[in-house]
Amino acid sequence: MDINNTDDVFGLVLAAGKSSRMGQPKMNLPWGKTSVLGAVVSSLCEGGIHTIHIVVNPLRKPDQPENLPVSEIHWIENLDAEVKDMLVSIQTGLRSLPDGCQFAMICPGDQPTIEASTVKALLDVADRQNKRLIFPSYHMHRGHPWMVHRDLWKDVLSLETRDSVRTFIKKFQDEIFYVNIDTDPPADIDTPEEYQKLRQIYGK
Repeated sequence: MDINNTDDVFGLVLAAGKSSRMGQPKMNLPWGKTSVLGAVVSSLCEGGIHTIHIVVNPLRKPDQPENLPVSEIHWIENLDAEVKDMLVSIQTGLRSLPDGCQFAMICPGDQPTIEASTVKALLDVADRQNKRLIFPSYHMHRGHPWMVHRDLWKDVLSLETRDSVRTFIKKFQDEIFYVNIDTDPPADIDTPEEYQKLRQIYGK
């Protein structure tokens, strides 16, 4: 189950949301020298992910982030993004991954405070231990990003519209390996108030 190198792990960034509560495309909002989406991609790259698939709504495709570390980025269109939820984006992203990919590291595109050290910690577990489902634990709370081995992709892909990601996680909860992360969990940015508050806290 262990990976031969980090090229066996692809990042899967979910960026197909409508940003309805924000009132503008939140993935494009400034964050430091890049954007909110750029900060997420940068953390994945700096943590050891070399290839990233970004799942987007073709009607609301985010701007290409600037000032990124070197990485291979592919834009994957979720044609059902206007009417379906996050599960369909994950399914769309998994279908886009090549045969050589052993793990997908799934990450929301609106959590710019995800840290590269967390990404590296998850990769270290995938490399050294025989685990198929790996989550960070932030002070005993499950968070993002998380990793799923290709052995379980069929179970995600078989979920129906009435299901959710939680359906899959609940089914395999006994398999989850938790990596303790001694930082605050990454926060979603859903509203202008949340965005401004986080920018003040992190100086972005």
